[in-house]
Amino acid sequence: MLGLIIGLIFVAVVLLFIEVFLIPGFTISGILSIISFVLAIYLSYSYYNASVGNIVLIISSLFLIVFFIFVTRHKTWKKAVLTTNIDSSIVQKNLSQYLNKKGKTLTRLNPTGKIIVENEILEAKSELNIIEPNVEVEIIKIEDQNLIVKPLKT
Repeated sequence: MLGLIIGLIFVAVVLLFIEVFLIPGFTISGILSIISFVLAIYLSYSYYNASVGNIVLIISSLFLIVFFIFVTRHKTWKKAVLTTNIDSSIVQKNLSQYLNKKGKTLTRLNPTGKIIVENEILEAKSELNIIEPNVEVEIIKIEDQNLIVKPLKT
């Protein structure tokens, strides 16, 4: 039975490391880790005397305290956390210059895709249906930085 208790504590420690370093959040490994710790402490009190139970409880508690102190140290998280800052921004193009212009689809518009207008490749959205590649289109309106196009009748 002592081997089972030690095994449960070992499993709990491994699951705790998995929870903190591999699968952050409160997932199944965290829940199983808590269950393993509690079960090991319960079994040590049930199958042995109170002094063995107290020793397992103290060792488990000390391990958890040391683990959480180690994890919450600033240098530990520097290795696991992304620290780069994104200081770029999206450039909003003035698309009104393309209104009522004609172009050609480069990719299938289903409903969005690429078109070419005045030698410039742009993202466009089909007004109603799917438009195949190499179809002449006209930009009929602009909605929220989206060019809305319809195929030209041939």
